[in-house]
Amino acid sequence: MDPSSIIINNHNHNLNFNLHQILYIVQEDGESLKYVTNEFKNNKEIVLAAIEQYPYALQYASEELKNDKEFISNIISKYKFAFAFISEDLKKDKDILSLLNKNDKF
Repeated sequence: MDPSSIIINNHNHNLNFNLHQILYIVQEDGESLKYVTNEFKNNKEIVLAAIEQYPYALQYASEELKNDKEFISNIISKYKFAFAFISEDLKKDKDILSLLNKNDKF
C-alpha cells in the first residue's frame, strides 16, 4: 500500500484515500476522524484540521498524540474541554494544568 494512502472504514465499506483527500474530509467533517486508520490518527496535520472543525475530534486521535505535550498544549490553549481527551500522564502535568487556569474558552 502506498504510504500516503488511507482506508476509511465506514459502514463496512473500505475506501482508499490519500493524505490530501483525508485532510479535505476532516476539514469538512472533523468527526470523520474516527473512521481513519491509526496511521492518520497520528498525523498532526490531519488531527488538528479535524479538531478545528469539530473540537471533540481529539478523542479519536492516537494515544501518541494525546500524550504529545507540545501538540496538546496548543489544543488546550484553544479548547479547555479537550483536557478530557488527553493522556492520563498529561492530565497530571503542571504546565498543562496551568494552561487550564489561563484558558476561559469552553
